[in-house]
Amino acid sequence: MLVCADESYLTNGYLETSIDWIPGLKNVRLRDIPTLIRTTDPNDIVLNFMITQLDRARKASAIILNAFDALESETLDAIKPLLSPLYTIGPIHLLHRQLSEKG
Repeated sequence: MLVCADESYLTNGYLETSIDWIPGLKNVRLRDIPTLIRTTDPNDIVLNFMITQLDRARKASAIILNAFDALESETLDAIKPLLSPLYTIGPIHLLHRQLSEKG
């Protein structure tokens, strides 16, 4: 979660800061984090919704992701202990294309 005191972080170069505290991700800057969780309000409704959904995901019997093991294995390996069991079925857009051609 990225919560800043004011909106100056949008223009002062702060978003260029490299982050190394997200397991499985390399060469990530703060600007690469989705804008919907970059907020100056810790009570932001979207941020709190995301936090609630992540808590619910931890309790799920399984998680299915649109991810490709061969390309994203390092990130998936970091997520698996948190969200287990984890199944990948991606890339879905290629599967959709195959199904459309058969149809």
